Amino acid sequence: MARVVGGVVLCSILLSLAGWAGPVDNLRLHPAAHKLSPRLVHALADATLEGRLTVWLTIDTAGLVMPPVELTERAKRRRARVDPSGLLLDRYDRLLPTILLEDIAASGADILYASRWLKAVAVDATPEQVSALLVEPRITFIDRATTLYRTIEDTRAVESRRPAIDPGVYGPSLPQNQIADAVRLHDIGLSGAGVYIGLFDTGFDTTHPAFDFTSIDTTWDFINNQSDVTGDDCPTDSESRRQTYHGTQVFGAVGGFLADTLVGVAYGADYALAKTEITCGGLEVKLEEYNWIAAAEWADVIGVDIISGSLGYTTFQDSGSYSLDDLDGNTALITRAADIAASKNILVVVSAGNSGNDDWHRISFPADGDSVIAVGAIYPDSGLADFSSRGPTADGRIKPDIVTLGVGVVVPRAVGGFRYNSGTSFAAPLVAGGAALALEHDPSLTAEDLRDFIRSTGSRAANPDIDYGFGLYSATRAARIAALDIERSYVISVGQTREIELAVVGTSDSVPAFYGVNLPLGVEVVDMGGGVGWLNMRGMTENVGEVAFGVAVDVGYFVDTTSIQLITRELTDKSVTLGPNPFRDSLTIFLNGHAGSFKSVSVFNIAGEKVWEALNVSPQATELQWYGRNSAGQPAAAGAYVVFVRTDRRTERLKVLKLD
Repeated sequence: MARVVGGVVLCSILLSLAGWAGPVDNLRLHPAAHKLSPRLVHALADATLEGRLTVWLTIDTAGLVMPPVELTERAKRRRARVDPSGLLLDRYDRLLPTILLEDIAASGADILYASRWLKAVAVDATPEQVSALLVEPRITFIDRATTLYRTIEDTRAVESRRPAIDPGVYGPSLPQNQIADAVRLHDIGLSGAGVYIGLFDTGFDTTHPAFDFTSIDTTWDFINNQSDVTGDDCPTDSESRRQTYHGTQVFGAVGGFLADTLVGVAYGADYALAKTEITCGGLEVKLEEYNWIAAAEWADVIGVDIISGSLGYTTFQDSGSYSLDDLDGNTALITRAADIAASKNILVVVSAGNSGNDDWHRISFPADGDSVIAVGAIYPDSGLADFSSRGPTADGRIKPDIVTLGVGVVVPRAVGGFRYNSGTSFAAPLVAGGAALALEHDPSLTAEDLRDFIRSTGSRAANPDIDYGFGLYSATRAARIAALDIERSYVISVGQTREIELAVVGTSDSVPAFYGVNLPLGVEVVDMGGGVGWLNMRGMTENVGEVAFGVAVDVGYFVDTTSIQLITRELTDKSVTLGPNPFRDSLTIFLNGHAGSFKSVSVFNIAGEKVWEALNVSPQATELQWYGRNSAGQPAAAGAYVVFVRTDRRTERLKVLKLD
């Protein structure tokens, strides 16, 4: 395939079809040499290079007529949740034209994959074929596909920290569902039904009894270009080297179901299984990254709602590796593809990586994507698993996003039976499954909604860090069916009162009702009806110290209880004081310390009649006078009075005596 540019047939200049083993200096003199990446130049100039190379061709699409991709009805419905009229259609939905691909194939190179999202083509080519591709004017950059390392699991012994086995339908899988807080959603009938989850992994033993009731909608093997994802591509006597070993376990954690043994978090969802990861030889090759990208584009077209990936990539074996500096969310091809998938209203959930104990230490790709939920692993006691990869990203963003159980997760074995296994590989599907339950409950939720709910309801959302991210994942909280939007702790003094309006956030259409759980003296929950309620707290001597109670929100089919802590202190350092007491002509009300700003002051006689009131007091005021007169300006009678002082922080009631 020779192209003529400016009357010069570039493929014949300084390039010998006998190979690229000549001096690197000569290669740099080639008129189109600027298209070659440094690592590809290095490889082509290597006299020891033999065989074929996998290379990545970046395409200039300006002026090309690119046909649109055909979306399934399911994909259109997913996109319509964000963009009902335009269906999110943009340049990423345009295919590279067939004529261009035919030109590339005419070089003799084997096309492995053409990416409509990245506008690039992966090919397997000889050095001679690369030389021919160099002069194609639509090819702007040629890079070598490199071999990389990856750790997809951690199988260290964890028996000493394994949770106790509980009876019931969950069997030994109860802890992973409890820690992910999915049991309460299962209890109200949610299973992920109607939600479409795409799993990208090594391969899957779909004949395992754990999947007898699982809905597998479609499958595709991106390694061998066939629909069967169950076969082994290379002979092995090692269970962990079987092609179906890892994928079967990940699938079981999210979609399996066998009574008394395993309940996957989203056992009722529909699944699209993509075989992308090559296990033969034990090495990781760049082709797997291309396979992942191809699977993501496939998942978009068929209508997948959630992508769950337990494959993360880090360093390369040759020059030009990704580095820690590349963890910026924009560099790695797989990360760019993951973020594009998210832009198509797909929730992308991936494992953070298992590099917490090695030199890399940080998250892997594509966990660095800003629109990707990266999941770290914890022990059953909520301590961070030592192998769980840490953040932040190269540009300082919080990663991982969330954590859940990743040690002692019950999964099916590709050789039959079940086992406990560990790694962020098995934490990610628990979060993806929980998100499916939320989407089943409210199909109008977008991927952005789900990402926000997952992060904002984590146990450390108020103070995230680079170990736990936004904290422990709660599928129930992240589903946002109904939850109180109030502070979780309060401090008052004896004699003070706090009145808190109960506001509910969530996706339930039912009118909430409120009630208290284990309320102490001085605390009441008032349900006014119509979704209006109040939490009233009064500091009492009997409750000095710290007490805990609950406020429940009931929407009929779901009840959520928020735990509240109340600290009541002795009134030793009064924030509101009166003086003089007793008084004759005037009384001064003082605000001290952290009392806040005046809102109102009311004076009542012993019969409960309001004598005087001051409203709209300046917020800058720290003291206020009552001149012993009623609201009509007449002198108030001598006797005992009660002064109610309301600030923006508290309400206090103080007694005072007026003399003749």
